[in-house]
Amino acid sequence: MIVLIGALASACAAGGYNADSLHDRLVRAGLRPAQATCVIDGMVGKFGADRLNARAEPIADEIDAERKLLQKCGAKTTRPRR
Repeated sequence: MIVLIGALASACAAGGYNADSLHDRLVRAGLRPAQATCVIDGMVGKFGADRLNARAEPIADEIDAERKLLQKCGAKTTRPRR
């Protein structure tokens, strides 16, 4: 779900990283609460809280890593059509 990648990117870049806010956005985007927790834990492990707090747009490698985390946590994702 491309919406999930957007939720991840916007939640981390816009106002800084907030686990509760990000969790809520992911659940509203369609993840089950356990999947959202899995994704957040994976993001912190992969990127670290400092990078998530950087308020910077994610680079392509980070978006790819987010997509893999979503899949690992059981969320269905699709690549955008070109």
